[in-house]
Amino acid sequence: MEIGSITNSYQTLEAKSNSQKDYGSSFSSFAELMRVNSVSSIIQTKETKSINSISNIEKTQKDYSGYTTFKELKEIPYEEAKENYEAIEKRALELEDKHRSEGIEEGTAGLASRAMFEQLHKVNISNNDELNKALYETLRGIKDPLDSFVMNSELQFNLENYYHGNETRASFVYDPKTYGKNYELTKEQLSSINADDFFSKMLNTFTKDYEAAPREAKEQYKKIVDGYSIFSQVYNKL
Repeated sequence: MEIGSITNSYQTLEAKSNSQKDYGSSFSSFAELMRVNSVSSIIQTKETKSINSISNIEKTQKDYSGYTTFKELKEIPYEEAKENYEAIEKRALELEDKHRSEGIEEGTAGLASRAMFEQLHKVNISNNDELNKALYETLRGIKDPLDSFVMNSELQFNLENYYHGNETRASFVYDPKTYGKNYELTKEQLSSINADDFFSKMLNTFTKDYEAAPREAKEQYKKIVDGYSIFSQVYNKL
């Protein structure tokens, strides 16, 4: 075949192709586009499902509906409470409503719920995980709700005075310099506290105060020293 004939044949085929409806060409392009988009969509769907699956695993929390007392909730270790904070808080609120409606008072002086909530909130009290754990486990180690409540107040009072550079003393000792003043600390302020130095000063001071205390105050100081002894055992393991 001559070159001219080949050229003419090619031009004829090209003309026929161009003379066909644009629909055919468009359909081919559209089909290809749909194929690409379909593959892309499948990949994205799989990736989304994978991400959602991981997210759901991370968000899945333990079911505490079987816990019927604040005592049980208070015995939950720090790491578990940290991972399941919302679920534990939800169950505690349910129990609180139930006890209120039924007139139930759990624990010494009915303080079981308050002691448990105060302990649970230590999980997020600062950005210092070691301090949070030491505070949480200190309260968890005190079984009587009243004693736990008192120690929590003592810890809070001591942390506030330590941060502001005030004299270390028990919360039941009157000091005209600080009496009536609000020293409540923010999360950032608590995070800045040197836990090692705080603990060392508290334990040393209250041990001396206990030894020098009159008979009527011995028991109060002993409970503070016992509380910081638990703090010591927990913190030294971190």
